[in-house]
Amino acid sequence: DSGNNIDAFYVPKKIFQASLDDLDLIGQERKEIHRYILNFLKSYSKENYIKGLYLSGLYGSGKTYILATIANELAKQGHHVTFVYYPDLVRELKSSIGSDNFEDKIETLKRTEILFLDDIGGETVSQFIRDEVLGPVLQYRLLDQKPTFFSSNLKTKSLADAMCKDESDLEKTKAFRIMERIRSLAVEFNLTEKPHIS
Repeated sequence: DSGNNIDAFYVPKKIFQASLDDLDLIGQERKEIHRYILNFLKSYSKENYIKGLYLSGLYGSGKTYILATIANELAKQGHHVTFVYYPDLVRELKSSIGSDNFEDKIETLKRTEILFLDDIGGETVSQFIRDEVLGPVLQYRLLDQKPTFFSSNLKTKSLADAMCKDESDLEKTKAFRIMERIRSLAVEFNLTEKPHIS
């Protein structure tokens, strides 16, 4: 049972029944994503780091499903996975700043073997979370070579704009730094079509 290797935060457990066999492979984009996933599953180990995916695309294009599939397959292989619905995480972290729970969550995000952040960019911008949580978590994972996967309705370039509180240079610099870390951690794929339902 792969369920024991998946910690899901704010995500219904049932999505981890997603299977690679059920992935829609129609269209060039999905074929390329599928190829990347297969290579990752075959080649990744703690000794052999491989970048995760940054999946952008329209709402309903199946990004979460694809990520859940990867998480499930990795868990089946015995890897430990943490899968987080990012907007809810941000909401909860904001309300628990300063508590032990807050510190524990940050440690989990930093140290978990493989991290999935679903719907990044869908949250309300919080400078504190961006600069004191997301930035350090991504930096830690980058230096420690821990695979990190993302999904977003926005491409990384637009994500940087969305993470700015205002138009100031300082804000742009801070948001740009996050984008750079994401690009160092993950290969970007964009889904332009909704999945074909067979």
